[in-house]
Amino acid sequence: MMNNVIEFENFYFGYNKDKIVLDGINFAIKKGSFTTLIGASGVGTTTLCKAIPGIVP
Repeated sequence: MMNNVIEFENFYFGYNKDKIVLDGINFAIKKGSFTTLIGASGVGTTTLCKAIPGIVP
């Protein structure tokens, strides 16, 4: 989409084949917006934050 700085579409991530931690994530962050990611411990928020700049593939 135009004007999106960060966009994830159908994003999946797992540390191995048996442990998928992010499954079908979709979101877009528009230029100039503020976004907060919250969630309970162990639900993948830190993993998703690491995926945005490419720390995890």
